[in-house]
Amino acid sequence: MSSSDNAKISSLPARVRDTSIIQRLDPENTGTVDINNAMQTLVASHEKNKSLSKVLMALGFCMVLLIASIFGVSVAAAYLAKESAVDPETGYMYTKGSSHKLVSTGEAALFKSFEPSSLTGKDLVQLKTLYFNDYDVSFSVKGYSRSSSDGRLIFLVEGGTIEFLGDEIHVTG
Repeated sequence: MSSSDNAKISSLPARVRDTSIIQRLDPENTGTVDINNAMQTLVASHEKNKSLSKVLMALGFCMVLLIASIFGVSVAAAYLAKESAVDPETGYMYTKGSSHKLVSTGEAALFKSFEPSSLTGKDLVQLKTLYFNDYDVSFSVKGYSRSSSDGRLIFLVEGGTIEFLGDEIHVTG
């Protein structure tokens, strides 16, 4: 081994001199480091870092795969735990394994007294049924007409009309 294959430790920068690697490269404390031995150590360290990087990437991929599988299993469990199903043809909800309807409700209704002249266009569009509590009679509203000149409001009902003009009510049909 020639002296050109060795480097003096004292000629190295201070941050390199005080490392454990230098102590491993010069175990006899001769004050020199074999350059070939140092290069082999550097290459081995580089290979170890590359293999650790590969392991780290594989662990990252496994973590993403694990998170995705946990999400998938959660969705599958929620789907299997459902105790009801909706019939796509009728729209009725059934309990799984039976043909009996679970829920069937009618349209929500709002009952209130009204002054025909105070109804807005939106109120008239939403009006479905007229109830007369004094006579226990109801009429399904098919349409309406309002006169802007005299304030007359006419409802088209099955079999005739109901006309409101001030305090008067006229029923035809």
